[in-house]
Amino acid sequence: MAAAYGELDTNLPEYEWLNRTHVIWFTGRSYEPRDEPRQWDWSIRSCDRENRTCRYIQRVYGSHTPWPATFISESGQEIAYPSGGGLWHFYSRSIMVEYGDYEGNMGHSEWFSY
Repeated sequence: MAAAYGELDTNLPEYEWLNRTHVIWFTGRSYEPRDEPRQWDWSIRSCDRENRTCRYIQRVYGSHTPWPATFISESGQEIAYPSGGGLWHFYSRSIMVEYGDYEGNMGHSEWFSY
């Protein structure tokens, strides 16, 4: 597909670093079902930079332990889960951006709650 005048063709090899950008979504909750121990549900979803093509990295329901401290992203980075929550009922949603630079180094933004 040809790029329109003034449009950047990110399919060229020199822009491969831009194609490693992912939008990462976190959703988590903790709850205590009637007459049962506390449970946790969480998911990590990774989407392309345009937020169109997404896949789940993790989906856990009904765990008797909270989500772990970190997860491994599609790009192989170890990333800490968002902090927050508590021992009682709570629901948390956060978003971050994972990106690569032109030298191939990976980085990521902070989590933003919404």
